[in-house]
Amino acid sequence: MIAERRSPPAVNTNRSHRRAVIVALAAVVALAIPICLAWKLRVQMENGFSDFQGFYDAGAAVGSGNGPRLYDSCDQPRLLNMVNAPTLVIRHCYIHAPFEALFFVPVARLPFVTATWAWWSFSLLCAFAALFVTLPFLPWIKERIELGLVSVAIFVPIIATLFQGQDSVITLLLFAICYAGLVRGRYALAGSALAVAMYKPPLVLPMILLLAIASKERLKLLAGFVTTFLLLICAAIAAVGWKCVAGYPFLLARFSTRDAGHYHIAEMPNLRGLAFLAFQRFISERSIFLIVAALSLIVLAAAIWPLRKMKGKPEADPLAFSLFVTASVLVGYQEYTYDLALLFLPVLLVWNSVYVQRQNLADRKLLLFGTMFLLLGSVFSLTAPSFYACAVLLFFILLARQLSTVPRAVSDRIEPVAANL
Repeated sequence: MIAERRSPPAVNTNRSHRRAVIVALAAVVALAIPICLAWKLRVQMENGFSDFQGFYDAGAAVGSGNGPRLYDSCDQPRLLNMVNAPTLVIRHCYIHAPFEALFFVPVARLPFVTATWAWWSFSLLCAFAALFVTLPFLPWIKERIELGLVSVAIFVPIIATLFQGQDSVITLLLFAICYAGLVRGRYALAGSALAVAMYKPPLVLPMILLLAIASKERLKLLAGFVTTFLLLICAAIAAVGWKCVAGYPFLLARFSTRDAGHYHIAEMPNLRGLAFLAFQRFISERSIFLIVAALSLIVLAAAIWPLRKMKGKPEADPLAFSLFVTASVLVGYQEYTYDLALLFLPVLLVWNSVYVQRQNLADRKLLLFGTMFLLLGSVFSLTAPSFYACAVLLFFILLARQLSTVPRAVSDRIEPVAANL
């Protein structure tokens, strides 16, 4: 009898040890995949072939007192003050928001190779941070943390961001903070997180619009957004001058007319890329723009329509927030494969939801299939962007249908999670 009474703790201890081993192995795999790829591509990264070179140049320009010349690299082969960066025939042109250059001033003080690996490491850390920020709201994935860890490493847009030296993983983390703020009722924080991500306005503006329409606390949300954005603008003016800040929109407007400026529209995994591929041989670019604008309005309306009867905090519902993020990716006017790293958030939220919420078997299978294809089929975002864009569009339709055909009170979905926080 004594042995029988002591056996359950022993069994639980063995299970705990097995779980610890599994999680440890998953963590090793999750780190090994990007590290091995980084080792294979180290020559290209260290020679400055990634977009990080443009960020480095921008940080160096601001840090050396040449902030007003931040966008000179769009008019000249390279800035005149670059001494630590590799010497290439063609340098990357910095066309991101003026305030974002301030983020790269510290890293630009390092030698270029050291800065490259520092930025790569920081971006990888942010990818895992996005997972852990949302983990308190993902009870099913939290119990299977090994799945979440490995999913970070196999989601191709995240890996593409790392080796392109881009900032899309930071955007993912900021959107995750926004979601956490919405669930916890911290609307000012949610708005501030999106404001910091305004270096990606094609993704942020649709998102803040959808959230402001859906939320009853839109004033708090917009207050956090506007206040933080104005502070960033003021910081940019102090660093680079008001002429540089005011001229930024005009720089974007004329970028495609420069010798080095070119938007690879056919490679954009969104509505714009799909419309361009479908109609480029038949109608003018202006007509394609009108079609994209009309389709974007339809997508935004379709994202709001399913929430019209939802009670509570619809903007904090995991499926609704996933719908908004997916809509923002689809209508984003200027984006590439690395920008799809943002889709990792809907993947996590919907993946958790199909196992936690009560849904009929058909809906569960469809949503699970769409989610798993976005994750496991993410290699198509790199090899066949238009095909992957169609998958994203289908995923959006499935989410909208789910929210429309199975109406529930939002409180039924988020209060059990919030109660555990």
